[in-house]
Amino acid sequence: MAASGSLAWPRNADGVRLPPVDHHIWGLQGIMHGMALDARGRRCVRDLRYNTRSARTFGNHGLQVGDWFPCLYAAYFRGAHGLHQGGIYGTVAEGAYSIVVSGCFSGLDDDNGDTIWYCGPESRRNEDALRPAPSSFGTLALRESIRTGNSVRVLRSDSGRAAHAPARGIRYDGLYRVVRSRLAQAANRQGGRYEQFELTRMPHQATLQSLRTGPTARPTAQESADYAAI
Repeated sequence: MAASGSLAWPRNADGVRLPPVDHHIWGLQGIMHGMALDARGRRCVRDLRYNTRSARTFGNHGLQVGDWFPCLYAAYFRGAHGLHQGGIYGTVAEGAYSIVVSGCFSGLDDDNGDTIWYCGPESRRNEDALRPAPSSFGTLALRESIRTGNSVRVLRSDSGRAAHAPARGIRYDGLYRVVRSRLAQAANRQGGRYEQFELTRMPHQATLQSLRTGPTARPTAQESADYAAI
């Protein structure tokens, strides 16, 4: 993940290359704000000059449906999702705050837009043909969300390559509720059973169609151009 002119950027004590604040992509107004480059100028790391916004809250959290991020690290910095790796962010006591729908569980998740069947992180590896894998931290958070009824922020990644995914990057697609869980009818590739959670999109939000096509589609042409320039 190189950046034009990054070799001339100043370094901090750890050798991290710090982008200029007025850089049109990496600066305060750019899509990569909050991130820097490692000493080699190839890997994205957190820019410690800026504070990461906590994602430990329910609801939109100041975000607009359709907000777009070039990578999960950027969504983490903005407080859209509380992990820069991992698809479920939440607590066992309070439930899930956000999830990311990606291609990591292709063939196990079922993304139908306003309805999503979403599985836990152990679903791919289970080999037990009779029982799903023991509940993970993320699975327990989703189960608590069924009980509380609290909304969950849903982000979609381009790695999902589904009809509802953005062309590139990560997009915030609004609030959903986790309504129930079930054992999937089909087994995973190891022949194991796994649990799926049904999420339904809450009403009175911008439509998913409007986030993919037309004047409100994300990413915008400029965002796509900046993404290509990274």
